[in-house]
Amino acid sequence: MWQPHLEYLKEERYDPIVPVQLRKMPAKPKRIRILAHEVALERGDTWQEGAQRRGLRLWNKMKPPGPLGAGLTWPFPKAGGGPKGLGFRV
Repeated sequence: MWQPHLEYLKEERYDPIVPVQLRKMPAKPKRIRILAHEVALERGDTWQEGAQRRGLRLWNKMKPPGPLGAGLTWPFPKAGGGPKGLGFRV
């Protein structure tokens, strides 16, 4: 109650509050996505897609059994395949 006045109250500026003026952000340019199958189509290499899938299946057969081995089609499980839809090949 009888404390001395605080110095920062005497030195504080009491200018009027000016609202913040935000700049409008420029629109980001839309990204151009070039997918692998589009490039293959331009080059005429679409026949290799099926060969790549067959090769991937053969490669996965060489993997040892286990959670990420040949028995699991992670990260793209078959719809409803295996117990509780975990993506196990049946």
